[in-house]
Amino acid sequence: MVRDKMFREDLYYRINGVSVGLPSLREREDISQLIDTVLSKLGAGHVTVSHELAELFAHYAWPGNIRQLEMVLRAALAMREGNETELTPEHLSDHFLEELHASTRPSGGLIRDQELELIRSTLDSYQGNVSAAAQALGISRATLYRKLKQLQW
Repeated sequence: MVRDKMFREDLYYRINGVSVGLPSLREREDISQLIDTVLSKLGAGHVTVSHELAELFAHYAWPGNIRQLEMVLRAALAMREGNETELTPEHLSDHFLEELHASTRPSGGLIRDQELELIRSTLDSYQGNVSAAAQALGISRATLYRKLKQLQW
């Protein structure tokens, strides 16, 4: 908006003192700890998640982030028998199971490959200068480093 002259630049810098980037749930590596935290919050700290279900959760995109995770776990807890202490895929709704299975495809793919190639070629053209490459890509250095980590480069 500043670039398009729809917002005053001086006001932007007044309100943009500190930026905190929070990764989406699918970008986090601590999903198992989050699951434990949510289960405790729901009063089910003694309940665990099966290895199979943990794997499905780890590969799901989580478009609704932590709120979606909480609602899925809340529903799964409601579907278990009173004495069950482990959540499995059988405790999930059919609709969510379909979403999970549809999203579990091998990592990689055309977009990811193109993104990695674009980052590589940009870094090469700037002789490994991360700041210059990030500027050329129109992203921050922190975002470029995060992308490199995500792409395992």
